[in-house]
Amino acid sequence: MIELVKHLKFEDCNTDEEIVDFWNRLGFLDGIENDFKKECVAKAMHTMAKKLINEDKYVDDIFPFSDFSVVIFPIIRRVIMDPYYKEINDFDVDFFEKIINDTTFVEMLKHIAKDHYNKLVELDIYNTIKEVLNNKTMHDITQEDCEKLKEQNIDLEAECVALIAEYYVYRIKERDEREKEEKRTEMA
Repeated sequence: MIELVKHLKFEDCNTDEEIVDFWNRLGFLDGIENDFKKECVAKAMHTMAKKLINEDKYVDDIFPFSDFSVVIFPIIRRVIMDPYYKEINDFDVDFFEKIINDTTFVEMLKHIAKDHYNKLVELDIYNTIKEVLNNKTMHDITQEDCEKLKEQNIDLEAECVALIAEYYVYRIKERDEREKEEKRTEMA
């Protein structure tokens, strides 16, 4: 995917309109009716593509999905299309990168399901993912992990997209609530 983006000279896009047009031609914006959302998704994907191409840590990344962008771009789209993002026009790529580099899958599951953790533990899919990916981040996943989960009829690519997108939105909400509370405290 990144090779295709490079080949199509995405770096030649300089304006928001050119960026939206580029990602629209690739089909990444299909089904997004709202122009504001289209622009947000396109700009976030563009920024992430630059990171993926220009930063050494991603160039030689051996990733079981064959290409890191296979999960990154769908996560970006899913996050920005979340109803919480109705007024947000940016995607914090650095925060997102921190999540995928530093947070284990089990940490994400526990954080998202704080109030429902006991019910979550009862689910077979949770226990299987926990067993296979216990202390692993996105970059620690191996092809063997993918195969183990595939044997259990778990599509790791889809689960990664869903879990990371949900976790990102959850953490952004948490950050926003903390900032509001800090402002209230300052005003008091």
